[in-house]
Amino acid sequence: MAWRRAIAASFLWLVANVVAGAVLAVAAQPLLFVQSFYVFYVVALLAGCAFGLAQWLALRPFFRDVRLWAPATIAASLISWSLALMFAGVTFGFGGWLGGAFSAAAQTVLLAMSAGNDDLSLRLSFLWVPASVIGGAVFYFCYWGALGAASPDTHSALSPFGWILVGSLGYTVVTVPFVAVLVAVAGRKSAPKALLSTL
Repeated sequence: MAWRRAIAASFLWLVANVVAGAVLAVAAQPLLFVQSFYVFYVVALLAGCAFGLAQWLALRPFFRDVRLWAPATIAASLISWSLALMFAGVTFGFGGWLGGAFSAAAQTVLLAMSAGNDDLSLRLSFLWVPASVIGGAVFYFCYWGALGAASPDTHSALSPFGWILVGSLGYTVVTVPFVAVLVAVAGRKSAPKALLSTL
């Protein structure tokens, strides 16, 4: 039972992040050509909305209290992207790890609240920070690739859309094992209750 929930959660997480990445890529692509500091914040807000809502839809069947995931992700996204912008230039795009850390911390609080009295789930929820930070660094690196591909002077193997989609997939590949494990651990407690209800 727990492993089935883990597989279902992994699939939903994959679909949610790919769809969010595609939505962001389509919405942000025209903005990549605009050289304005404020446009960066518009893209940050779009990313927070796309990923926050999609991830919330993927997580809510498995966790009892993640209703604040979308608004927390949207708010944290603006700060995360600001930090990433400040540090990515000197770290060749990998400064996204710092930006991702802010969003990861906000989301970890929500996962910890959802764990309730389950000590193992609570301890595992703190693993979200390194998983999300590494995934965020991959995503931000690909976003910088998208900015480069949008430049008329740059020849890139991927289009800006392709870079953002690859970044979304990279983030998902890094974070999906964590989602699967946390859902499986949370599911181990609900399985006996489900069995008792059938007796």
